Amino acid sequence: MVQTAVGARCQECGKAQTIPPYVISLRQYIVAFGVSVSIGAVVGIAWGFLLAAIGWIFFIPWLLAMGAGYVIGESVTTSVNRKRGSGLAAVSVVGVVIAFVLALAIGSGFSIGDLVFGLLFLCVAIYITVSRTR
Repeated sequence: MVQTAVGARCQECGKAQTIPPYVISLRQYIVAFGVSVSIGAVVGIAWGFLLAAIGWIFFIPWLLAMGAGYVIGESVTTSVNRKRGSGLAAVSVVGVVIAFVLALAIGSGFSIGDLVFGLLFLCVAIYITVSRTR
């Protein structure tokens, strides 16, 4: 007999099982990685052009970072049938980093001042995408 949260059970019935939204196959990881990289590239290019066109007005880069994190995280989790987990969070962070590098390359050309604030925007985007996929 095994003690569980609902009382005593036999050895076979008392085994803990992983919740289905957290069971992710290798094929789903590959699909999620492809979606993360492709959406990250598209979002990064759009992010960079918007930064170049609008500039570094106080709240605009924050909104762009939050939007990028949300879009990438939501795309990754939707592509694998709303699965969630730490592995998918790591995959979506790869997409956010790709988007950030492309946005800086297009929008500001990696200047030091923009890089310092850009790292704050990257942290915000990573937080949002992890909250969507975890």
